[in-house]
Amino acid sequence: MPSHGTLNAHRHEPAEFNFGLTGDGTVLVNGACFRIAQGIAVFVSGNTDDGVVAGDRGRSIAYGFAGREFDGVTYKFKDGTQPRSLASVDERPYQPLQKE
Repeated sequence: MPSHGTLNAHRHEPAEFNFGLTGDGTVLVNGACFRIAQGIAVFVSGNTDDGVVAGDRGRSIAYGFAGREFDGVTYKFKDGTQPRSLASVDERPYQPLQKE
């Protein structure tokens, strides 16, 4: 992800992990901020609001879902856009999470 790149607030059915490989950033989970950088892992429970903001150096991660295949993961974005499969997720300006 490029410097200050974002992935809008969203949720999906399966749990997810993110493991920092390079760079740094913030993973927002239900309104709480968690730093991610090389060697740091963040776990996101299923059906939990999460989003990502890359730091000054951008970031790269390894990530995965609790499930058998990526094709079954559908992202539901909080900004009102339609649910999309993982294959069609792109990077768009981040919309802050709001606590309910």
